[in-house]
Amino acid sequence: MIITTEKVMRPRDTFDHYPTPDPVAGSMCSYVNPDSRGVEYILDPGAGTGVFGRAARARWPGAVIVGTDIRA
Repeated sequence: MIITTEKVMRPRDTFDHYPTPDPVAGSMCSYVNPDSRGVEYILDPGAGTGVFGRAARARWPGAVIVGTDIRA
């Protein structure tokens, strides 16, 4: 079903870059299984500005964290 609207949408970011606020990333990491203390490797395939990498570092300080992103 398609619903029509007269609402004017704001323009999309050129690179579709919409950073996640730091508190949101930290909260999301806190919901990961609490028994996952032995996490050794974390991959962030859409790292952007590294928000999730920083939150993961705070939660799993000993993990190897790799973040990557595509920029045109």
